[in-house]
Amino acid sequence: MAKTHPLIYDWNVVNQPPAAGRGVMLDDETLRDGLQSPSVRTPSIDQKIRILHLINDLGIDTADIGLPGAGPHVVKDVERLAREIVDGKLAVRANCASRTLASDIQPIVDIAHNELFVCLGSNPAISQMSILEMPNALGRLREVVERGGRVISVDPRRTETARRVGEHWFIRPGTDAYLLLAVLHVLVVELGVSRAAVQRHAVGLEALCAAAQGWPPERAARVTGIGAGRIRELARAYQRANGACLYVSTGVTPSSAEACV
Repeated sequence: MAKTHPLIYDWNVVNQPPAAGRGVMLDDETLRDGLQSPSVRTPSIDQKIRILHLINDLGIDTADIGLPGAGPHVVKDVERLAREIVDGKLAVRANCASRTLASDIQPIVDIAHNELFVCLGSNPAISQMSILEMPNALGRLREVVERGGRVISVDPRRTETARRVGEHWFIRPGTDAYLLLAVLHVLVVELGVSRAAVQRHAVGLEALCAAAQGWPPERAARVTGIGAGRIRELARAYQRANGACLYVSTGVTPSSAEACV
């Protein structure tokens, strides 16, 4: 019989002694994987709290209390369950599930170090950063301002985010794409920013830069309603920032080709 690796506990061996210096711990995933079957109904938060107490009463060491990346509703439940462990002085220790994808983790990490956050076509105060599913998005954006950075919401409407943190720049509906072309025009044509780093990751960059050639800020200002000076200010701030994020969501996709006529 092949020798078992010391990190592996073989449940088929009766009375197997634990590896020296290591005990066997149990992690209960009922509140995570146990609730994913399509044949069951997701418990209410009160029911989840009851399950958490049962896990604790059984003496189980740790509990996976959810996958926050699954959505804001899960984030809310995870925070409530974690608070229950603290307030109830439960012995069970909590952990969370997370996908090991850079696309899931890196944007959230980067936001914590940004000096400039520009938001187009999204309302993080309500969406919690949409596909990033970042809990307490508004709090994280306020931290950018507290560090001396800027948060700019570009939207036809003064959104909940714009009312509660940073600056609001009005833009005519359906013209976000032309603002982005003008910003790219300033970066590439006027400031001569190197494209080398982007070219390693992007497809069609040259075609995009060629399209931006015809969209100086003065032209974009007539379409978007944002002044040419402000567009240049945005592009230069983006270039200078020690960490900048241009966050776009569904609001950018409906940009109308009629706007350039």
